[in-house]
Amino acid sequence: MIKVLNQYFPRRWAVLLVGESCLILLALAAAVAVDARGWPDRPAAPLLLKAVVITVICQICLHYSDLYAPESHSRPGDMLARLLQSLGIASLLLALLYWLVPDLRFRTAPVIGAVLAIVLLLLCWRQIMAWALAWAARAFPAGERLLVLGSG
Repeated sequence: MIKVLNQYFPRRWAVLLVGESCLILLALAAAVAVDARGWPDRPAAPLLLKAVVITVICQICLHYSDLYAPESHSRPGDMLARLLQSLGIASLLLALLYWLVPDLRFRTAPVIGAVLAIVLLLLCWRQIMAWALAWAARAFPAGERLLVLGSG
């Protein structure tokens, strides 16, 4: 268990959070790199700031959609629906943010590619993590829980 602000989180939560953040950043970097007009003529610092803002908003939406609590969705269809809903809400929040602060905007072409890549990468990542966690639960079963009562 990992303790953050006096609250304990399971290790799988940290693995999912860090892994998905890296995948979102990777999808954004790949989309901007493929866009020939977006990468060479712009400095990397503003692009990195924009990518981090998008990643943070996506992670907040994923968290509030209960995607980090695997016991809350039992079927794969539930996970897909929650993932698409959270990315849709993130898109709306980003649209509002871009309306308020236009300098944070990416060009349209890389964003469309990045959204598709993010959806595909997160779906594959979630499926791989589900298989890995199921394998780990079988390979390394939890020990017995023991409660000792008494006053001596």
